[in-house]
Amino acid sequence: MCLLNEPKDVDILISKIKGHLPNVTYISLLGNIACPNELSDSQKDEEDYQRYRYYVIFKLPQLKFLDSRPVSVHEKKEAQRRGSYMRVAKPDSNLEESDEVKVLSTPYTPLPDSSREGLHKGMVLLHS
Repeated sequence: MCLLNEPKDVDILISKIKGHLPNVTYISLLGNIACPNELSDSQKDEEDYQRYRYYVIFKLPQLKFLDSRPVSVHEKKEAQRRGSYMRVAKPDSNLEESDEVKVLSTPYTPLPDSSREGLHKGMVLLHS
């Protein structure tokens, strides 16, 4: 099964695949945002891609082929051992811009008022 409809969230995609195609043995997400690889995102590297593979194989253990290569016995073992920890944590998408503005527009400032400029009582210590 080749998915080219630009799924962005691997978790949502995997849950849909499990629900609609529980026995799928081949999927390819190459070229999609959900697949973190160096071809689709220059900030991703081989480690990001391998973590993604472990996570997908953990969630879909019946897979025999993922993206461009077969699922190895070693990957299946690692996916069972580490796959649950490979989920990518993302910030809450429900955070609204107005919430950010509220945080930034608080009346507190650690800097002195400009009216107090020159009236500070700081000191300088010199060591000899």
